[in-house]
Amino acid sequence: FQPLLQSIPKIIIDINTMNIYFILYASLVSGFFQETLKALAIKRYGGPSIASWVGVGFGGMEAVYIGFSSTLYFLGNNILVPLKLVILSSYERFLATVFHIGSSIVLSLRKYSLFTRIIITSFFHTAINFIAVSTAVYSKKAFPTMSFGRETYIAYLGITFLVIVLYLLAYRWGGFFG
Repeated sequence: FQPLLQSIPKIIIDINTMNIYFILYASLVSGFFQETLKALAIKRYGGPSIASWVGVGFGGMEAVYIGFSSTLYFLGNNILVPLKLVILSSYERFLATVFHIGSSIVLSLRKYSLFTRIIITSFFHTAINFIAVSTAVYSKKAFPTMSFGRETYIAYLGITFLVIVLYLLAYRWGGFFG
């Protein structure tokens, strides 16, 4: 259902999927859709310990889906993937899984209303997706050789920072040891 929602602008106005506004829209849909689903699962099944597993599930399934589809793309196009790309991609998937765990913990806390928690985690999710996707799209000039410029490393640093801030927020709200 999420891919269908993300495709609405492409279907209605035939917008280029590399357009910065499309990337922002798709990032917003992804953030709000996934965080709302996580919140509903956590509300139904329990607190922070269950929330951690919900996060592992979301992050793990996303990693498997992206890893599998990327592998099929590279194999289907007979592209040899450099080790550097494998390492960077693995780190990005690790960060995504850690993010999903952290956002699930924030969603499980009772510090603020569920709506407020969904808004906060959705904006973190949107920001991370926007950074990752726009960096991949706009460093397209580097893709033919599969090398990554400094903008990729800066983007990964930004994503790492956002994940750390999310965990500090969870800690501050009593999500760990409190």
